[in-house]
Amino acid sequence: MSVSPEAAAGAASRPSFPSSTRVYQPSPLVLLAADTLAQNPAYILADPGCLAVLPEEMALLVLGCVMQRLRLTAPLAQAFAASGHPKVYKAISSLDLFALMGTVHTSKESCRV
Repeated sequence: MSVSPEAAAGAASRPSFPSSTRVYQPSPLVLLAADTLAQNPAYILADPGCLAVLPEEMALLVLGCVMQRLRLTAPLAQAFAASGHPKVYKAISSLDLFALMGTVHTSKESCRV
């Protein structure tokens, strides 16, 4: 399949992007630290400011590990949202936090007084 001269000229005038776009690749030690925090979310709740001192990528990694382990609670989500990291706040804001509360029973049979 050949390319027309007009298409080739149009391709040459398009801006090129650097091929060395950096993607965050955490080291095994960083992964271990994030997983340890995810296993023990009480440490995060004991000092919610600990998330603010982490780099944003690390805070997102910890959030991902917590979610993978299904350990995200409403207080923990609040701690992540209050970390001051815009991407972490956006990630928490996009979640359905009502789903964290479990099933809501609406039938009269389930409400015993």
